[in-house]
Amino acid sequence: MVRNNSIREQMFASITSWLSSEFSQKQWCQDQGITYHVFHYWYRKYRDEHPESTDGNSFVRLAVKPEADASCEVVFSDGTKIIFRDAVPVHYLKSLLF
Repeated sequence: MVRNNSIREQMFASITSWLSSEFSQKQWCQDQGITYHVFHYWYRKYRDEHPESTDGNSFVRLAVKPEADASCEVVFSDGTKIIFRDAVPVHYLKSLLF
């Protein structure tokens, strides 16, 4: 039992370290030499015991702002520019370039 508590404490310390890093789980595990599936097992246990550490939501809300100026600019190697002030269908741009 003492050994299990020791492993638990080590893994929880590792998870705390990962949470304060800017790395993905996989990248952090590779850098630390920890098997990803072992880390994930302990992370699930950690979340069960520390629900306050995560908000329970794995998604991040994004605010999408409408573009103020939907324009397109095509610059050719000779310096010629074609500027579109409004949205242009992709097939139209392809017809100009090819």
